[in-house]
Amino acid sequence: MASAMHERARREPDYRGTDRRGRVSSCSLGLEELRRIYRLLQQQNDQLVPEITSSITPEEGQTDIELRERVRENLRVTVVARGADGEQVVTHDISGLDESNLPPVLSELMIDSAWAARMVLGGRNPLNWCQVTLDFTRTPLIDLSSPSGEETRNASYYQVVGANSTWAAATHQGLIRELELRRLWTGWLHGARTYDLLLMLLLLPMALWGTWRLSTVLKWNVILDVGVGIIVNVYVFLLLVTVLRAIFGIARWLWPYVELRREGQGRRAFVARTAIVAFVTGIIYQFAVDMLRVLVGS
Repeated sequence: MASAMHERARREPDYRGTDRRGRVSSCSLGLEELRRIYRLLQQQNDQLVPEITSSITPEEGQTDIELRERVRENLRVTVVARGADGEQVVTHDISGLDESNLPPVLSELMIDSAWAARMVLGGRNPLNWCQVTLDFTRTPLIDLSSPSGEETRNASYYQVVGANSTWAAATHQGLIRELELRRLWTGWLHGARTYDLLLMLLLLPMALWGTWRLSTVLKWNVILDVGVGIIVNVYVFLLLVTVLRAIFGIARWLWPYVELRREGQGRRAFVARTAIVAFVTGIIYQFAVDMLRVLVGS
């Protein structure tokens, strides 16, 4: 039966190209770094002007210079800024990255090389385009409801699509280079199973140590009955584990997955981070000293 069916004539592929996409690594970006990304995409778009112009027939009375300017105008890179209260600001030039044009609390920023081109093409993507979306939302300050082994949820991603493989490769490499230069060393805080590993290697021993220290100072094991003393020890241990998990959540909030550095916020962030680092360092130091005493004494 299959052999009797008429086989359609074979055709060449309608499209050949690349589609590179991925999650943006944990990074810290200021407005100047965002402008560098914008300029990179605009520069890459400008390189497409001769290729696109050569495939378009000028309208009657239209000069080659006018055609090139029209194409260049349609290749403007767009900035879309969304605020925490639902505000949205769309600009088709780099002024979208001026402090005055951004919402007070920025939750998401998209830099799109094809927004204007899609309007001309009736909603269709051009053959070569790039989009970078940065999610600046933070985890809740203290969130004890999320699964312990879950990574930080963040919607930051990039996508580079190109029928022109040279253009796509250069755009992808330039974008990744810009993002990697701003990569955060604190990215490990947001990984899956990070808390679970810390719990087994550090937090549980510290909670046991804290329970022992408090029982020694407050002497409830001497004052209370044996059974009640055991219950108090268990309760204090669970309470300390909860407190340590809350501190871990605060650290994720203070060092977000993707951080936007803005005017007037740097000092406050520095003070808060210094305070939490000093507090945690002090606890770990005392824990290490006591453990060393136990080991040496034994």
